[in-house]
Amino acid sequence: MSLDEIGADIVLTQEAIDKHFLPYFEGFECVRTRGQRIFIRRQPPLDPDAQDSVPNAPSRQVLSDGLVLLADGWRPAHQARVQFGDRHISLLDVHLVVGDKYPGRDRLTRHPRSYLRRTAQLRRDQIAFIARWAKQEPGPFIIAGDFNTPPHASVWQPLLPLATDVFAARGRGFGYTYRRHLPLWRIDYLWVSPHFRVLRCGTFDGGMSDHLGVWAELEFVQ
Repeated sequence: MSLDEIGADIVLTQEAIDKHFLPYFEGFECVRTRGQRIFIRRQPPLDPDAQDSVPNAPSRQVLSDGLVLLADGWRPAHQARVQFGDRHISLLDVHLVVGDKYPGRDRLTRHPRSYLRRTAQLRRDQIAFIARWAKQEPGPFIIAGDFNTPPHASVWQPLLPLATDVFAARGRGFGYTYRRHLPLWRIDYLWVSPHFRVLRCGTFDGGMSDHLGVWAELEFVQ
């Protein structure tokens, strides 16, 4: 219901491994890598008898997809290239890890300073990698996911010249996304290339996660 109300054309999710998840995405093409799913809404079937039929509706399809190893190599990102009419859009679906997600984590969690240092270094490396990915993209791109990072952290610096945080551009309020029932943190983001203009942005409760979702209405800059 939330997706239909928003009118979502592209949906990026993390940890979406439950088989009961997929029936809610009827009408979408889905690609998946290790629980990260990217959904593209298909064009509705044309009714030749309907007055508002469009005989030459723009095509929507997934052209390619696969894993991208971020700096730590522990939790890969998922990239896809999709076609919307005559436009190609690159997508990157990420879920950044924290300092206890690697061998020796039990030892780290007993030492908070070590945990925080490790997390900070991982985050710098991961976002620097994402910035390099964005820099080599020649066309429009969207980066989305759970970054586990607050909005004013210094680690964002490599990405700021390359992409727009849609909530910072057109969101209202605080944009908190975690946790769903009492959100106190903004750690989920949509970043878009300069090929897009952000018209509106907000959060929504999809009812299937411990996070609120982030949505944005975008248009291509001519």
